[in-house]
Amino acid sequence: MSTKTTILGMALCSVALCHSSSAASFIFDGGNLEAAANWTNQTAGGTGLPGDGDTGTIAVDGTVTGNNQVGGFGGATLTQTAGTITATPGFNFFNSGGSTIPTYNLQGGTLNLGTGLLNANGSTVNLTGGELFYGGRFISNNATGVLNIGGSVVITASGAVDIDISTATGVFDFATDWTGSFSSGVTTTEADWIQELVTNTGDGTATVGGTAITAGNFTDYFEVTPISGGGSTLTLVPEPSSVALLGLGGLALIMRRRK
Repeated sequence: MSTKTTILGMALCSVALCHSSSAASFIFDGGNLEAAANWTNQTAGGTGLPGDGDTGTIAVDGTVTGNNQVGGFGGATLTQTAGTITATPGFNFFNSGGSTIPTYNLQGGTLNLGTGLLNANGSTVNLTGGELFYGGRFISNNATGVLNIGGSVVITASGAVDIDISTATGVFDFATDWTGSFSSGVTTTEADWIQELVTNTGDGTATVGGTAITAGNFTDYFEVTPISGGGSTLTLVPEPSSVALLGLGGLALIMRRRK
């Protein structure tokens, strides 16, 4: 695409090479995210991908090809606000050895993963807006990484849900104020969702606001709504609104006054 998005960041340098950090500007031209040739580095003499200390916004269409692993961004923070990133079969965002853990934020647009895998291994993935689409099963092996679901993000999988937290330190957390939805074309019943979010999560634990999801508290947090034609949608049970709380407070005040 001809549309270009400026990525602003700070290029960190060692004390031995320079006395202060220098501003860096990256422009993503579209195409494969991992190809350095698709990033225009505006720093004089600068080349390569965003790295330690760099931050940026991706608002153009992009792809992940080859091994489907978005590496080479050690320490960078990439935020998608628009456009579509397509990865077939999967999208693997991971720490490729940078001194700082990389972060990917989905705040808008679409992350289309075909039939593949979202892997937050050694990295942080924040899903807070836009849509995450899986053409097949939803598979998340976030290992030692962090995967947060919040905001208004909508997750859609035509296949079954399959969440694997392969280490006890891995994080798979729903924010307590998440207003989006998580749909599956195969995972149908409340029992099915409990199976995936409680029983079959591997060595780690799926949580809501840091609290472990269990078979006993599942309905305290979630609602499961059948989809016509098959499957179901998972949403968070809304917390009492401030208006409702004020109403209860007002009622209590009236009752106290009557006494």
